[in-house]
Parts: sequence; structure tokens; C-alpha cells
Amino acid sequence: MWGIGLALMLVVCGVVFIVLGLQAHEADRKAQSAALFKWMPKTTAEDTSDSFFNCSTITFAMDAPEFTSFYVWNLTNAQDVLAGGAVQPKLEQVGPYTYEKKTRKLNVKFHSIQDDTYDSDNYGVVSYQVASAYHFSSSRSNGSESDRVVTLNATYIRHLTKLHAHTGHSERFLAAEFAHA
Repeated sequence: MWGIGLALMLVVCGVVFIVLGLQAHEADRKAQSAALFKWMPKTTAEDTSDSFFNCSTITFAMDAPEFTSFYVWNLTNAQDVLAGGAVQPKLEQVGPYTYEKKTRKLNVKFHSIQDDTYDSDNYGVVSYQVASAYHFSSSRSNGSESDRVVTLNATYIRHLTKLHAHTGHSERFLAAEFAHA
């Protein structure tokens, strides 16, 4: 009996300390925000603000280049595989095909301060939408965008295999079902 009471008391103390810790963390965050906002100017930022345009992280064009590389598997004996039989597909890895991501900020809006309280939720805010475009980088790629690549649709093959295993029907049956639907 003594052990159950002690265990219950420890659990209650643990829950109390967790709740107090979370409240202390939130109070500390609010105090730090208030101290930070106390030193910020009370004027509302405008789209003509020099600080907005001169800051490297808050410009309309995000300058840091991002590159994404893709490697694909090319089916080299596609005609033999399509003909049927027990031919194993021969795959060759090709790539990388590299694309550079260019990002811009659109619809940049400067929202005014709603009141004099030092709260990060209602202090002057800048909102925007991000638009990205990908451009092929031939200097970083091993190939061109006009390369012909034949791939296997693994999801389709898996579904055909399951269909054949469960029902005994082949892809011809599946194609006929789609044709009549």
C-alpha cells in the first residue's frame, strides 16, 4: 500500500512540474518578445523601405541558388520486354538531370501595427507568396532535356502482378475492362 501511494504522489508531482515548465517556457518567450519589440521602431514598414530592399534575406528575389538533380533508370531492351516472354528488363542509370530553382516573392504586403502592445502576433508584419520556377542547367547535367528515356511504371506493374495473383486475369483483361467502361 505504501508503494502505491508513493508512486501516485510521484506521478502527480511529475505532471505538475511538466505543466509548470510549459507555462514558464511560454512566459519566457513572451518576455523575450516584449524586450525585443521594445527596441524596434514603432513606424510601419513600407514597400519603399531601404531596410527591406537592402536586406539579403528579405528581397523580392531569393538569391541563394538551389539545384535539384534527378537520376532515372532507362529500359534498354523495351521492345523485347513488350514482346513478352521471360525476358528480364535491362536497366541503365542515366543522369543527373539538374534543374536550378529560382524563387521570387509575389504580392508583398506590409501590414500596420494594430495597437501598442508588444506582441509578435500583432506587430507590423510583412506577408508574401512564394513563386518558384525550375530551369534546366545543362552545365551541371549529364545529358539534355531531349534525351529519350523509357521507364517502367512500377506501380502499374505491381497492380498487374497482384491482379494476376488474386484473380488469374492478365493485363489484357484489365485493358478490356477499361475499354468497356
